[in-house]
Amino acid sequence: MISGSIEGFNLFNSQRPTQVDNRYTLGFPGPILGPNGATNPGGATQGTIPSQYGGICSGATLATCAPGNGSLPTSKTTSLNVTLPDPAGNTIIVATNPNWGRATAYQGVRQFRFSLRVTF
Repeated sequence: MISGSIEGFNLFNSQRPTQVDNRYTLGFPGPILGPNGATNPGGATQGTIPSQYGGICSGATLATCAPGNGSLPTSKTTSLNVTLPDPAGNTIIVATNPNWGRATAYQGVRQFRFSLRVTF
């Protein structure tokens, strides 16, 4: 007996992202402190950092930093220096990841699989 089958995957060829880069900072070791000292093991997200952080810095010292407003500033073309709390609650300057929020993986393309099976 011979039987055949056809399987189709992603029939409408949707190319939606399945993963995004969620690292806000480049090489920052450890979690970012959130409201009331809570930690975010995956890093900072909008609305999870206290309002005094998130200021953009033009130099390497805290004196060159603008006041923060609790938002996470970003640039899609270059890294920014911003103020964030370290795990001990101290204000530090960290470099942002310009790829933050960009897709890193997409759905597979449209595929068809044809098969024949012989049984006896």
